[in-house]
Amino acid sequence: MCADGEIPDDTVLEKVFAAVNASEVRPLTDRVKVEAPTVEEYDIVLTYYTTAAEESDCILTVEGAGGAIDQFNKWQSAELGRDINPDKLRALILAPSGDGAVGASRVVITSPTFKELNDTTIAKFSGTKTIKHEVVK
Repeated sequence: MCADGEIPDDTVLEKVFAAVNASEVRPLTDRVKVEAPTVEEYDIVLTYYTTAAEESDCILTVEGAGGAIDQFNKWQSAELGRDINPDKLRALILAPSGDGAVGASRVVITSPTFKELNDTTIAKFSGTKTIKHEVVK
């Protein structure tokens, strides 16, 4: 896996193989295999609720650049084998951190659903999202 959860291309894999397979690096009897991680994609489908007074701030906190959804996607793809966990997304939407961050009062997450991943798989956002917000009293 490359920085920021990027999947390595063949050129990167070849360079890694050359570096770790050099005779002065590995024991003579070791066999080296280099491969990219398996990708498990997820969509985001959710509805969150906020008050009229906090609506614009909440939208920025949840959907804005660097907001809860962006933070979740970055966190989710930062580590191999990290389970797809909608509870982390829920926490970021309901209780955001940062100055002036306004969280939602409630959130219903349809997707992603929890999925356990093995140590050679990485979760990646598919790019498909359906985000709705509703104003409550």
